[in-house]
Amino acid sequence: MGKLKTLRYRIRNDQYIIFLGSGASFESGAYTSPQIALDILRHIYPAKTEGELEQQFESDYKKTVTFENILGTFGAGKEDHKSLLKSYFENMEPSEGYSFLALLLKEGVFLPVVFTTNFEHMLEFAIEKDKISDKNTHVSSKIAEDILSLDDLKPKTNEIIVVHLHGDLYRDEPLKTSDEQYSSLPKECERALQQLFEEHGFVVTGYRLRDTGVRNALQGAKPSKNGIFWISKSPLDEEKDREILTLLKKNKSLDNSIHGVTFDDVFIELGSKLKKVLVRKRYESKLNHCWNQLNMVGSSAKGRRDTLDEMYVFSLPGLISASVDYLVHFAPMSSGRS
Repeated sequence: MGKLKTLRYRIRNDQYIIFLGSGASFESGAYTSPQIALDILRHIYPAKTEGELEQQFESDYKKTVTFENILGTFGAGKEDHKSLLKSYFENMEPSEGYSFLALLLKEGVFLPVVFTTNFEHMLEFAIEKDKISDKNTHVSSKIAEDILSLDDLKPKTNEIIVVHLHGDLYRDEPLKTSDEQYSSLPKECERALQQLFEEHGFVVTGYRLRDTGVRNALQGAKPSKNGIFWISKSPLDEEKDREILTLLKKNKSLDNSIHGVTFDDVFIELGSKLKKVLVRKRYESKLNHCWNQLNMVGSSAKGRRDTLDEMYVFSLPGLISASVDYLVHFAPMSSGRS
């Protein structure tokens, strides 16, 4: 957790840009590309065992089993691809990590521009659902083709921009689902991404730099002033992740590789203190009332329980746990304040 503390310290002074890959949404219930491919095969060959699925597909269609090949085979066109994929994302809910990231963005800890390769709107939903921050923020969702200059990535007052580089499930435009489509970004978007990277640096999580377009853009950029923090659940492999390690080295950020943590772990760690401060500020008078009541009932378990139940009246839906969390951290059970 030492490197995570370094990141927490750095974001106090430097506004980084968040870059999210598919791994950021695992804890929100996202399917990986291989999982989607396998599930499609299960529907095509319901009588086959899991061990026979790939073999049967390869025999029938003379293709290897990849997400791109299966989507291309069983989706008649690009619009079919979108409707087919939409079913895998419609029941997702933003994880706790997204809730904390939304709070950090609304409070200006990170630059209010986020790049993502994900099709879904977990971040947008989390920002819209947030009740901790009193900032009246709105979200603008864009795709790569919307970015015609750096001006398109300059947020207006109280705006957060989320750029879906591979397409957006909720837009009419087709999604990018093949290596060929990933091979390049629109030139204007690529240059704008590079400029922001050079000036601010990225915090990258849930991403392995597999698509050529993003990789070329980052490799073609000048070294970033603030460098990169690269967060992954598993350690970077010298062979499989050579491109990432080369990029980190170029940006003097080899020491900024953080592994062994999930997306939720990272943003809960980065945002928990901020959340407590905001909850305290917003609900302090009501929480003080509860504190005084707790002191009055002393060690009576029933009295304490009744007092905590009052917080259901004081708290907005979704903030009850935050208020209880406040008591745990700021009001230790005793006969008086410490």
